[in-house]
Amino acid sequence: MRILSVDDNAENLYLIEMVARAHAHEVVSAHNGLEALERLAVQSFDLIVSDVLMPGMDGFQLCRTVKSDERLKHIPFVFYTATYTARQDEELGLALGASRFIVKPVDPEEFLASLEQVVREGESGSIPVPAVDLDDGGKSLRIYNERLVRKLEHKIQQLEAARTELAASQEQLRLMWERSMDGMRLSDRRGVVLRANPALARMFAKPLESLLGQPFTCCYGAGDSESILASYREQVESRTVDARFEAILRRWDGEQIWVEGSNATIELPSGPVVFSILRNVTERRRSEQERSNLEEQLWQARKLESIGRLAGGIAHDFNNLLTVINGYSQLLLGKLRAGDPLRATIADIHKAGESAAGLTRQLLAFSRKQVLQPRVLALNRVVGEMRGMLERLVGEDVEVCVALEAESGTVHADPLQLEQAIMNLAVNARDAMPDGGRLLIETADVERDENYAQSHPGARAGRYVMLAVKDSGTGMDEETRRHIFEPFFTTKAAGKGTGLGLATVQGIVEQSGGYIDVASQPGHGTTFKIYLPAVKDAPADSEPPGAVLVPMTTGAETVLVVEDQTEVREFAADALRAFGYQAMLAASADEALLLFDRECQRIDLVLTDVVMPGWSGRELADRLKKRRPGIRVLFMSGYTNHAIVHQGVLEQGAEFIQKPFSPDQLAIKIREMLMSGR
Repeated sequence: MRILSVDDNAENLYLIEMVARAHAHEVVSAHNGLEALERLAVQSFDLIVSDVLMPGMDGFQLCRTVKSDERLKHIPFVFYTATYTARQDEELGLALGASRFIVKPVDPEEFLASLEQVVREGESGSIPVPAVDLDDGGKSLRIYNERLVRKLEHKIQQLEAARTELAASQEQLRLMWERSMDGMRLSDRRGVVLRANPALARMFAKPLESLLGQPFTCCYGAGDSESILASYREQVESRTVDARFEAILRRWDGEQIWVEGSNATIELPSGPVVFSILRNVTERRRSEQERSNLEEQLWQARKLESIGRLAGGIAHDFNNLLTVINGYSQLLLGKLRAGDPLRATIADIHKAGESAAGLTRQLLAFSRKQVLQPRVLALNRVVGEMRGMLERLVGEDVEVCVALEAESGTVHADPLQLEQAIMNLAVNARDAMPDGGRLLIETADVERDENYAQSHPGARAGRYVMLAVKDSGTGMDEETRRHIFEPFFTTKAAGKGTGLGLATVQGIVEQSGGYIDVASQPGHGTTFKIYLPAVKDAPADSEPPGAVLVPMTTGAETVLVVEDQTEVREFAADALRAFGYQAMLAASADEALLLFDRECQRIDLVLTDVVMPGWSGRELADRLKKRRPGIRVLFMSGYTNHAIVHQGVLEQGAEFIQKPFSPDQLAIKIREMLMSGR
């Protein structure tokens, strides 16, 4: 069967052609009635299938013309329409001589079966005869014309409504395009920008008109633009450009921004174009990074806090042991003659104990549980007085430079601990300069605001005195720098360091209310900056307080020793007796109160531990002073808890001796207190 298919819609023509060819029928297409008549003039067909509404010549006119032609009127004619679907339209089509009037849509198999039935009817001679006079000069088609006008009016109304809807959609798309917070662009296969919205121009700080007609990488700064463009073109050619992406891009002005986006390929008759959406997520990424940093800092702080509690507890217990070891070794040394063979052995024991005591002091500094005795200091003076010692400490091949720029440089700190921190930093600097170099120590007054404080853990807004220790040594990479304040972390060879030096520095500084900032790069040295809160309107001590002149260390007074550790209690009593004092012993605060109530008038001074089961040493002292105002109390401890220390600072007026202490130190301290009348 050979079919002439007439329709101005290419998709309808294609559908009929595919259905017919699937059953071995031949199809010739025409786009309107005039083109169909051209085909009929030169070719023969078994069937004509035509739409109704078409430009040039519609289907009704084509049917009328075919049925008026003696050569063509035997060809069966079928209307296939989606526009003229009323009963009157079907009656008109059949009146013009059509065999069928089929309304779209219809099942393809049913459609083809109807066409084959029409052809069979034609072959049997049952071709419909037009029910109207086709030669009446058009009068017979008045009904057709009227219906055509109504259809055209309806079509015009539909087109006008569609135009209005299209205009509204275009306006919506325009507003979305122009007001979107995300950057959008259309690019061709070469990456040339065909369209771009204002948000894209703002994102890359470029005028909108400067983007059009240029490769989209014109937004980017120098660097990877060519490689990005080459990758884009390769993806377009391989049709793999549809994707989401994240990238750090450098704008033409040099600023880096973090971008999330997506590319989608759109196939147009002229070729593929790529629609891209880009979102600037720089602030979000920075916030996420800051949150991650804060979480890491919190985790690190919690880890160090746990280690600090452990270190403080160990140091406290260890100091109790060292008090006994060092104290008794010193008592034995005092009793042995110079030539005694045991003297050297006991001296070695005492020396090892003193080294261990130094280690526990570092642990206490790290754990923030050492006892500070701060006073108002001129930081410039502390550094100036240490210069000679630092020069000897670092050696002749290291040049020590001092720049004291702080105008007042007044801080509130423990001078001995501050000197220890400076020495630790100087030792670290010396080790980082094995071939010599330059060590610079400088001071300056600085002011920190709230923004700075939020981005620097440990800092608070206010005035600080800055102490910087800079070296020209080997420097550190970022991974090493992140761990330097961790206890027992060291880059030195085995046996060359404990890993507590910088942890001790951090403990001293933070216990003094300050914080540390570190900057370092491999090959460019390291700078430690210590920031201590500046003291306003307070004169610094002109001289360190001198030692009280003690005419003697012996005495005959009675001391009440309160200590829950038996070994420490017995040692303190032995040490006091060695210097002529009388000792009464109590293992707890309850026992001490009972003894004090019974022997109140005999007791001249109370030596008590700070941390004990039940009542603390501070609570015991308060109760004793209520019973006997003015009683002298000397506190002792491996570290001082909040019972006597507030934030690591000894309360005003309290006397303290740090464990481990020697018999001489204990005797001197007690003699000072008894002679001072406290």
